[in-house]
Amino acid sequence: MTTETPPLDLAHALTLRREHLTRAQNPDGGWGYFPGKESWLEPTAYAALALHGQPAAQRALELLVRWQREDGAWRANAKVRDAYWGTALMLTLFHSLGRHDAAYAKGLAWLSNLAGSEGSLSVRLVQRFQARVVDQDESVHGWPWRPGNSSWVEPTSHALIALKQSSRAREFAARIAEGESYLLDRRCADGGWNYGNRRVYYTNMSAFPETTALALMALQGRQASELKPSVERALAQLKSTRSGLARTWLTIALRAHGVAFTPPALGGLAPGGDLAVTALELLAQDAGSRVFQVEKKPS
Repeated sequence: MTTETPPLDLAHALTLRREHLTRAQNPDGGWGYFPGKESWLEPTAYAALALHGQPAAQRALELLVRWQREDGAWRANAKVRDAYWGTALMLTLFHSLGRHDAAYAKGLAWLSNLAGSEGSLSVRLVQRFQARVVDQDESVHGWPWRPGNSSWVEPTSHALIALKQSSRAREFAARIAEGESYLLDRRCADGGWNYGNRRVYYTNMSAFPETTALALMALQGRQASELKPSVERALAQLKSTRSGLARTWLTIALRAHGVAFTPPALGGLAPGGDLAVTALELLAQDAGSRVFQVEKKPS
């Protein structure tokens, strides 16, 4: 005979998640993607945002500050030295803390000058001698996961959020506009976003909930009528997805756009669960979701 676990009230569910994150913090102050794994920037940054004001968040920040490179970018962890997309996430973290110091300025400069490799001479030469695989505008550039690579929806979205949140957003208006054009060009026929392409081999791609949510967050400030099909797709995805990561990002995105909806209920916390998702669940339900909001579009 089995018995169902009774649903948790929201306050208790959030408390469980904070306690779970605190227990899972590594000795170096960071978090891995799962308990007991080495620290990485992404889960550490999300946890620091979710635990804002607690000693654990301060320890995490002290670790992350040490991972900034001389050129202003951040690396993924203590062992991986290459610059990568997490620089945008660090700028969002710094902005949420009101920390607009020299490290923030260096990171902002690096990010604003980064662009995907689409449209480069080497890419054009390859495309000239092969059948056209994708249907997209190669003249607009988003942001790549790593320098030298093509643009993708997720790093472009995080970069746009970081640049729009900056007090120098007006200075970056042209780059922001290009990044938005990249996202709108890659929007799927169903209104959402795939990872990077809307059509491949003359076939429309289906949107994924995580990328749809992130792109919607990045496009804060656009006309509501322009984003209406995307908001409708996000609402439909929220009802159908079983992914905890998707539910959290969709909740944050819809709240950022002021959409009226019923957020998904939080269940019991599974031991050993994905720590990035745990942190994002806190941000999606707490007032901390504001850290991804953009006040206004630069003009």
